[in-house]
Amino acid sequence: DRIKKNPINRAMRIDKFTLAGLESILRFYRDPHTVFENIPTLAMISAPVELVDRRAKKLARRLRKSIGGCCTVTIVDIMSRVGGGAMPEQNLSSRGVALQPVDMGVSHLEKALRNLDVPIISRIEDDRLLLDMRTVADDELAMVDRGLQQVLSPGA
Repeated sequence: DRIKKNPINRAMRIDKFTLAGLESILRFYRDPHTVFENIPTLAMISAPVELVDRRAKKLARRLRKSIGGCCTVTIVDIMSRVGGGAMPEQNLSSRGVALQPVDMGVSHLEKALRNLDVPIISRIEDDRLLLDMRTVADDELAMVDRGLQQVLSPGA
């Protein structure tokens, strides 16, 4: 009722679907024990660096076996940027898996990963492709490995 009476409601023209979505998200915040399980962005932001480091080591091991002949694979300390909202330009310590392809330009690799059916988003720094492991979940490691194998295979 308070939302209906608020003048911002009229200006924003919030419909029932928007209110229902907002309500469902706000309900997650009522239980601090499950909010991180239900809102992936919060899980990424709150992940301890040790967890991110373990994930980086797992992916690096996989990649060295599967694409080690096509790329150098290293683990590097990086900063993740949280971005907009309540935390504009907030940086978090993170770990990245850095790739330097042997027979392909870094920008070509980045573009090829973006163009996969399930895009793999990375960034380029110091002529290396970086995968920020704060933003890759454990259950996505195999998908990242397959995507890299796909774009680095001959004829890709």
